[in-house]
Amino acid sequence: MRPFGHNLAVWLAGTLALVASGLWAQTPKVDPAGVPGSKVRQLMLKQALEKQLAGSLTEELAQNAMLWKSLAPEQVRELREKYLAFLKNSPDEQAALLEAAQEFGRLSSQRRSAYQERQEWLDQVINRLTPREREELLAMQPQDRAKRLLELKAKLAATQPASAPASQPATWPNR
Repeated sequence: MRPFGHNLAVWLAGTLALVASGLWAQTPKVDPAGVPGSKVRQLMLKQALEKQLAGSLTEELAQNAMLWKSLAPEQVRELREKYLAFLKNSPDEQAALLEAAQEFGRLSSQRRSAYQERQEWLDQVINRLTPREREELLAMQPQDRAKRLLELKAKLAATQPASAPASQPATWPNR
C-alpha cells in the first residue's frame, strides 16, 4: 500500500495540470507578427524593405551599366585611377570624402555651379605652379593661401582674359 501523501501528491499534480491546461486554453494566442519589435516583425520589415529596394536597385544598376558602356576608354581609365586612389585612403578619410560628396550633392544647383567654376579656375592656377610653389602654398595659413590664390588668379586673368572665369572669392583653398 502506498502512503497517503503519495496519493495526495498525484491527485494535486493532476488537478494542477487540468487547471493549467484550462487556463492555457482560455488565454488568447498572440500572433508574433502583431508584436512590434518581435523577430517575426523584424523579418517582415526586412523583407518589405528588400522588396521595395529591389526594383530601384535593379533599375539603378542597369542605368549604371549603360552609363559605363557609354564612357570612352580614357574616361574609364580615369575613373579607375580615381577609385584606386580613393581606396588608398584610410577608412576615416574615405568616410569624410563620401560625406563631403553627399553634402555637395545636397547643395542647390546654383551653389554647385559656383563651386565648380571656382574649382576650374583653381585648377588652372595650381596647374601653372611649380612643385615648389605648390608646397609653399600648402604651407600657408588658409587666409594667406586664399589671398595668394586670388593674386595668382588675377595674373592669370591678365595674361588670358578670354579664358579666365569671372572674379569670385576663393573659398576652396584647402585642396
